[in-house]
Amino acid sequence: MNVETLQLLRNVLHDLNERVPMASYIENILREHLRAHQDLLNDAADKQRRLNTLKL
Repeated sequence: MNVETLQLLRNVLHDLNERVPMASYIENILREHLRAHQDLLNDAADKQRRLNTLKL
């Protein structure tokens, strides 16, 4: 993660007076993002998979 993004997240935590570890905060952000976009991500992954790995 670049320094600017990390500082932005530190600022948010500070301004919200949150007392959680940075790693937990980032984990929550990522999980929420994945939850919100799971259908889109699953659809994109499905399009990349081969329909048949082996057809005899």
